[in-house]
Amino acid sequence: MNRRYLLTSVLASCASITGCQPSNKELFELRSQCHTLAEREQEKRGLAGAIFTSHYDVAKNRCYVREVRVVVPTGYSEVNLMDAQSGMPLAILFQTLNKDGTVNVIQSMIGTTSVSSKEAGEYIDMMMGEDK
Repeated sequence: MNRRYLLTSVLASCASITGCQPSNKELFELRSQCHTLAEREQEKRGLAGAIFTSHYDVAKNRCYVREVRVVVPTGYSEVNLMDAQSGMPLAILFQTLNKDGTVNVIQSMIGTTSVSSKEAGEYIDMMMGEDK
């Protein structure tokens, strides 16, 4: 069975019950499935040197995946946050490090709205919860 479908099915059944909280066993399974979605995203993208982390948010019933990639010689860094269940991008932060040590922000967005790099970074950290 498709893990994305299974995770969505479990979440949908719990979401229909007011105040539903998964048991410790269910929570472990949901977090494991979320981690598997992050691994699949990493395999799909095939980016060398990228680090993928996942976070299952119980309150929102969502699985988030953060991808961090840094290209050392150029000082380029990229942080992407996506909803693992839908594959929708939620936030991005692209920047380079100048030779003088200052940061050049190329693009920072939450959804389709341009924001400051600080706002994008804080949003990504908030969505990743304790897994930031």
